[in-house]
Amino acid sequence: MPRTRTQRVVFSILMAFAMVYGMELYNQALLAGGLRTELFVAPLADIVPLMAAVIALESLVGGRVATLAFKRPLAGELVATWLQTVALNFPMALLWQLFVAGPAVHAVVRAMGVTESLLRRSIKAGRATTCQS
Repeated sequence: MPRTRTQRVVFSILMAFAMVYGMELYNQALLAGGLRTELFVAPLADIVPLMAAVIALESLVGGRVATLAFKRPLAGELVATWLQTVALNFPMALLWQLFVAGPAVHAVVRAMGVTESLLRRSIKAGRATTCQS
């Protein structure tokens, strides 16, 4: 898990990217009737505004409410649309998070933490050498 503010920011941005890309690709494939090569580029067109929305909504109101913000059904269809969206997307979101996005982002943030630790040690070692001279 991220320990510093920088790691938290990087973690949030990378996780938002990974989840938005994966879920957008999945939903595009559902709409197209299957996964095709050209669909791998399709999510990139909307990724920046969706990432900003995901980060803002997650920070402000949490993930459960965020799903409602992207749907505009009639008031009577709200519950049915929400249930259908959850039923279609939850299995993919869970598996994508557990097996792809989560491990990849955690590995990057972990590597970033190791790099920061090594950098701090070398700076401290350099100061100690300078002070002894």
